[in-house]
Amino acid sequence: PADVDTDLGNQQLLLEGKLAAYHCEKRCIAKGGGIVWVSLHAAVVRDGKDGQPLYFLTCVSDITASKKAEEKLLEDEAAFNLITRHARDILYYSTPDGVCLYVSPSIYDLLGYHPEEVVGKVNLELYHPDDLAFMMDNGVSEDEPLVYRMKDKDGRYHWFETTFKNIRDGDGNIEKVVAIGRDVTERKRYE
Repeated sequence: PADVDTDLGNQQLLLEGKLAAYHCEKRCIAKGGGIVWVSLHAAVVRDGKDGQPLYFLTCVSDITASKKAEEKLLEDEAAFNLITRHARDILYYSTPDGVCLYVSPSIYDLLGYHPEEVVGKVNLELYHPDDLAFMMDNGVSEDEPLVYRMKDKDGRYHWFETTFKNIRDGDGNIEKVVAIGRDVTERKRYE
């Protein structure tokens, strides 16, 4: 019922010649009483002599599965945002060559950077030069956490322990690198 008025309004605009065609997504009630999402494309066919409407030409496709997938994706995205917004660790993912695609808001609390200052860049200057040289020479393992120093916005270094995971495509090529880093500065001081 909530989708009827929009559909009837578009039909009226077709009949008046104010629209050549229209597309909408709407819900329909199936024979069994369930809700089915459809993609509807409609146009009006007119008489060739006087232009009077003869009939509607309508194509309706069931898009229920894609709508459910979209809803699930939105739910997952909301859960991801909730988790990352409240995480105390830095959650990060990048391209294989190090361009940051996402960093959690916790980077501000831990290092003083707003996420938008880091996203879209290769942020090598944030790593302590000795630790960066070690990582460049030895690579990063998925098997063992890496302990290294990162520079905060005020120029001080903090120790981080980070686990890395490579996300691969169907051919085995690395698409993204996911990292979760925890500030272990206090632990390093005790050690």
